[in-house]
Amino acid sequence: MADRFEKNLACLNRVDPRTAALLPSQETGDSIEWHLSRCGSPTLKVEGRYFHSAYNPLEEARHFAGRGIKKVALSGHGAIGVFGLGLGYHVRELLKSGLPLIVVEPRLDVFKAAMEAVDLRDVLTGARLVLGERWNYFVEMGEFVRKGMTVLVHKPSGEGASQVLERFMCHVKMKEPGQGPKRLFFVFPLEGATLPIARYCVRALQELRCEVSCFDSSLFCREARMVKEKGESLDRYMHELSEKILRAIRASRPEYVIALSQSPLNRTALFRLREEGVKTACWFLEDHRNARYEYWQGVAPLYDCFFTIQDQQSGIFERLQSIGVRRCHHLPGAASTGIHRPLRLDERARGEMGAHLALLGVHYPSRSKILSGLTQYHPKIWGTGWDLNSPLGPLVQRGGSWIPEGDAVKVYNATKINLNTHYSCHGQRLDPEGGYINPRTFEIAACSAFQIMDFRKGVDAYFEPGEEVDCFHDLESLKSHIDYYLTHPEERLEMGLRCRKRVLREHTYRHRMREMLAFMALNGWAGGKGVWRFHGKGIRNRALESQ
Repeated sequence: MADRFEKNLACLNRVDPRTAALLPSQETGDSIEWHLSRCGSPTLKVEGRYFHSAYNPLEEARHFAGRGIKKVALSGHGAIGVFGLGLGYHVRELLKSGLPLIVVEPRLDVFKAAMEAVDLRDVLTGARLVLGERWNYFVEMGEFVRKGMTVLVHKPSGEGASQVLERFMCHVKMKEPGQGPKRLFFVFPLEGATLPIARYCVRALQELRCEVSCFDSSLFCREARMVKEKGESLDRYMHELSEKILRAIRASRPEYVIALSQSPLNRTALFRLREEGVKTACWFLEDHRNARYEYWQGVAPLYDCFFTIQDQQSGIFERLQSIGVRRCHHLPGAASTGIHRPLRLDERARGEMGAHLALLGVHYPSRSKILSGLTQYHPKIWGTGWDLNSPLGPLVQRGGSWIPEGDAVKVYNATKINLNTHYSCHGQRLDPEGGYINPRTFEIAACSAFQIMDFRKGVDAYFEPGEEVDCFHDLESLKSHIDYYLTHPEERLEMGLRCRKRVLREHTYRHRMREMLAFMALNGWAGGKGVWRFHGKGIRNRALESQ
């Protein structure tokens, strides 16, 4: 077994050296075992589920490949995509077709067991393998989808990694032209960091040739504040605002309504939209553990699709499923490249907006703790919520006022080191387990600016630490990183250029909106074939009624 593994590993090292380096230390655990089938060929059992026949896995593979080749012939496609490698029997049979073949195996523990059980060298060299769980399959599959790709799912592999399979299918769908609804209605939040993101999303959807109507809730923000200051009922005001949004939606007759977190669509409005056959989606751009945003639990089950900035490891998917949300999908932050871009600033602008070190963001206890240990660098602090009477007060710019997006981009461009720390649910301690990286990470990167961020597990799914962004674990390591990069401007410049290229390739709002539309297309969208009709107070969609 050891000799077989070493031969496979040597072959893998030639085609995928990064995965080959990880594999020797990968544990397989007691839940994965392989033994001989009745015909004498190895078979695999994972968490009590057979991945291949216990009787004749070779014959089973021939049937799988035969059905798959017929499916490819009917589709007229020129490539095959397979989700799930197992022990590779079905892949080996599919390779006989001579068609380009890409295989996604998300579980490295299963892959290592396969490398120990069977000789995979012909599979490793004959197929394009995407190994380990990836956030972005979109980039990996480019050349295959352009040829037209038929997807075949190895059922046991899909059942063992259902969330990854869904993401893979969504990214396949993204490559197909014209996917998802095209007539949309976008509800803006009242205020806050998600407000400019709403505008970025609308711009991206329009670039994708969607017809987008909007309700700009921010126009009512001042009025809502006055109601609150007078001690009047804010709930009543928000209910009236939701009624205005409903009337605007009915006038627009969209195929889908999209809202961001903090948008003023209340439960009553969402109930009404569901009764009237209007599909709805929400992109929740907050940390689900933040007590300020607990409202999401009351509205999430009323949306047809719920997108989260946090990934499955954060625990939000379990919370969503426990309250009845069936269609949820991880959709990370992004950058709007028309806004977030490199700028040439004059000396006056650089003097005002620039610094050796700066942090742009609202006050968090963890940010105060970190910055209190960095005063020797005279950092500039931009954003709201900071105590101007605290020791950090003199460092806060513009009296702690809100920084418009255009000025934020100037700060990123003018600052030598942009310090980017995330919300922490642990008070003053950093939190590497958040399950997301904030939108600012992508925005700074799109400006080709240099940033040091607090380490987050999974950051390497989006950027390469040490190559595209720099990460720190504690105050002492942060100080050493600041000292190093302040004296190595050429490395800051090179990392900034690399991370901007990564954003343009993978992390724009156009990418995110394409993925959102693809997910809608995969999950219950009626296809735009219905005709909206008014019935009394509501609207109904005849396509939905006929289902």
